Amino acid sequence: MWFAKRKPGPYAPIVIIAVLGLLLTAGSMILFERAHQREQTARFGQEVSERASLLAERLNRDVSIIRGVDSYASVTPGLTGGHFRAFAREQVRDSEVVQALEWISVLHDHERPMFEARMRAMGYRDFAIRELDDAGRLVPAATRARYLPVTQVEPLAGNEAVLGLDLASDPKRSEALRKACQEDRAIITPQLRLAQEGAGVLVVSPVHAPGEAATCDEGLRGYVVGLFRISLIVRKALEGSAPYPVDLYLYDEDDGGALHYEPSALHVQAPAPLSKAAVLAGPHLSQPIAVAGRTWSLIARPLPELLAAPRPFLPWVPLAGLVMTAGICAYLAGGESRHRRQRLLTEALAASNARLEDEAAVRGHVEESLKVRTLTLSRRVREVNGLYALSKLSTDPALGWRQVCRQAVDLLPRSAGGVEDAGARVTVEGEVFESSGFRALGRRVSCPVLADGRTVGEIELFLLDDGGGDDNAFLSAAAEILGRHMQAHRTQKALEAAKASAERATEAKARFFAAASHDLRQPLQAMHLFLHILRQRLDDPKSIDIASKLGEAMKTADGLLDALLQVGRLDAGTVQAEPTEFAVGDLLTRLGDEFSLQARAKNLRLAVVKSSVAVRSDPVLLGRVLGNLLSNALRYTRRGGVVLGARRRGNMLRLMVADSGIGIQPHEVDSIFQEFYQVSNPERDQARGLGLGLAIVDRMARLLGHQVQVTSVPGRGSCFCIDVPIAAGPIQAPVPPVTTDSPALVGLLVAVVENEPSQREGLDLLLTQWGCTVVSGASAEEVVSGLARRRPDLVLSDFRLKGGQTGLDASRRILAATGAAAPCVILTGDTSPERIKQAQQSGFRLLHKPVDPPVLMALLHDLVRRERRRAAI
Repeated sequence: MWFAKRKPGPYAPIVIIAVLGLLLTAGSMILFERAHQREQTARFGQEVSERASLLAERLNRDVSIIRGVDSYASVTPGLTGGHFRAFAREQVRDSEVVQALEWISVLHDHERPMFEARMRAMGYRDFAIRELDDAGRLVPAATRARYLPVTQVEPLAGNEAVLGLDLASDPKRSEALRKACQEDRAIITPQLRLAQEGAGVLVVSPVHAPGEAATCDEGLRGYVVGLFRISLIVRKALEGSAPYPVDLYLYDEDDGGALHYEPSALHVQAPAPLSKAAVLAGPHLSQPIAVAGRTWSLIARPLPELLAAPRPFLPWVPLAGLVMTAGICAYLAGGESRHRRQRLLTEALAASNARLEDEAAVRGHVEESLKVRTLTLSRRVREVNGLYALSKLSTDPALGWRQVCRQAVDLLPRSAGGVEDAGARVTVEGEVFESSGFRALGRRVSCPVLADGRTVGEIELFLLDDGGGDDNAFLSAAAEILGRHMQAHRTQKALEAAKASAERATEAKARFFAAASHDLRQPLQAMHLFLHILRQRLDDPKSIDIASKLGEAMKTADGLLDALLQVGRLDAGTVQAEPTEFAVGDLLTRLGDEFSLQARAKNLRLAVVKSSVAVRSDPVLLGRVLGNLLSNALRYTRRGGVVLGARRRGNMLRLMVADSGIGIQPHEVDSIFQEFYQVSNPERDQARGLGLGLAIVDRMARLLGHQVQVTSVPGRGSCFCIDVPIAAGPIQAPVPPVTTDSPALVGLLVAVVENEPSQREGLDLLLTQWGCTVVSGASAEEVVSGLARRRPDLVLSDFRLKGGQTGLDASRRILAATGAAAPCVILTGDTSPERIKQAQQSGFRLLHKPVDPPVLMALLHDLVRRERRRAAI
């Protein structure tokens, strides 16, 4: 060939080298461009994967809040607005993205009117069950078989519009509720138009009563619903991430709807979102996200700046071509240098690949560690919520310890590992409580239950897997809570038993005193009557003196019985205080005059300190209190004297009774106000009192609202003080009593009912001696027969009669049989509080045996005078 025979020119090697250099330069540019694209693609995928992981982690963390509220609601019986809102308030405060927590009640159509009225009575004045119309306005809900209204929401401020919204009226909300009930787990809804404003999603979780159910509606108590705005979730999830030139689109794959558009912060101007078709038509990367029963997809679309990112290696490509050309020339000069550079380049590429693999391994390890820590944190949150719910159960006074144990065994598995992989058993006081579907499988953790320092039971937890929590610490805390509840239960039972024992002892004492007082008063009454008649017939001075001494002895017995009666009246509550404003000086003067003779008889000084202060109290009861204190002071003082005085202390007046008597030992100060307790009187000398004076003082002071204070020095004397409030203004002078002559009893027809022959005979003689005509008998029937249709002027009857009949019944029968409207007097020796109340409520006049004849005469005069005055009007 001609060209084969032609010799190469002098530039042939240079031309060959230049051509080869250009070819190598072009090939290098292509290789580096492809490497740059792979690097950009890898980083793009890594950034999108990290953002998808952050969003999924944020969603699962927020859904766990709803599960925590679900756990609390499922073990809290009788869930009320206060309980739900108090617990939900803590969850909303701790979360950054939960907009509101709602409680959904299950309501049937026939319950709707009553339920709306009850909610309005609770303070929600405009509450009504409503639904959203096509224009997004809240209107009254249409009639349907079942409603699912929002009855509680936290926070209420800003969410008032959602109260009463019927979730069953919206197909999307209703479908989510149905699916959550059937699958018994939290379900997230598609994006909805909210009743408040704007759009968002709901996380719904059913709440069932503890126990197994055949269907999801059986035992359904309601739903816990959390409101989330997706824009806030995305911003919080991506908060802290470095800006990257990609736009993020969030879609709901189940219904194909667009959820959120998050533009890159690197946009120069505010961008507008593209349609899904436009996003998918260009370069993009999609990452699925599964959360609460729905599948979302996060689609990242790179900005043009990312695709046209500067390539720092391009200016060096020509230089690389020259270097390669020079290398070829050098190759032509010698091949050793070329082989050495190629070996070094290969080693550098291998080291770079090794570093990339190490970085990928470290990243995988970090992601796995984050997943484990997330699970552990979720477990700890459930445990804390479970312990809080158990504490609420154990402090509920309406629940007994068996109810607490029954609910605790269903609460513990939910808090430890979930009902699918955990079971609980509690043994307390010999009774065994097991959780629903309990099986003794898996790893067993147990802890004793202690109360009063001893073991009363045991808590056992069976776990099929390791949830990442400290099961021993969790179970110990639950056992401590249950132990405190059992200890409180035992303490309460012991207190109730002690209270019942004390009440029985008090009732027995009251019955004993009442019976003893009644049995003693009966013969004393007859003795008083016959002694009075006997005195009228005695002429011999010695006989009269003996009769007087007999009367003094009977007065001592009367004093004991009167004191018992006064204590009985105070215990029965029949004594009522009538506070008024009066000058205390008049009361002190009267008491000084009353006890001066008793003081002179014992050669003691009785000093009364005058006072011009007016006080507010009951003058009669206060006079009795001070009189008992004076009598007690004179009784226990042998030499020296007694001082009755008053001293102003701010807006109070302190009344004091001080003596120079024997004093009181410190250990006896708390006992002197007890019935029949006397200082230094073991032989029970009646001349030194009966031991009831200070008991009456204590009861009357408490009735008046005053406090009695005691200071005493043994061997030197005692001082009793009472603080009385000073009157606010001037007082009026007391009106002197009007005295009238008592009408005579001569000619009165008196009906007497008394089943004791001796007392009946004594009353007959006494009334006959006063000029009365007496018809007596042991029963109402005998008296009615003796009256022979005559109308008595007075009816006098004993309280206790034969055959279970009372004086009240006998008096009413006599008045009914004769048609009379005569006054009635009831005589009784019973001092029990029940008898006193019963007699006083009848409206008849009441006298306690033994009755002194002059007292009886004065009462009959007063009744006859009143009756005649009433008849004359």
